[in-house]
Amino acid sequence: MARPARITVGSREAKTRFGTYLDLARHGTIVTVTDHGRPVAQLTPLPAADDDVAPALRKMADDGLLRLPTLQPRRAEEWPEPIEVTGVSLSQAVILDRADRF
Repeated sequence: MARPARITVGSREAKTRFGTYLDLARHGTIVTVTDHGRPVAQLTPLPAADDDVAPALRKMADDGLLRLPTLQPRRAEEWPEPIEVTGVSLSQAVILDRADRF
């Protein structure tokens, strides 16, 4: 059996392009993440899905170890209010919108 490919990336690069490295791991590449040149984490491919994976995930959720995803979209009343600001740049409108939170 062939060994999986391995690559090493810095933490900043991993953060910036996480989706890329996640996809590589999904397809068999082992991605080692470093911080200042020292390995701190690995993204590794999971074994092929078995029929008993779903019950194991449900048990972990029941034990409070994880939350299962929900596919329910937000209701319209949960949507954020639109920003209506004229005469300023988009970046200024964002700053004004966030002013009450910082």
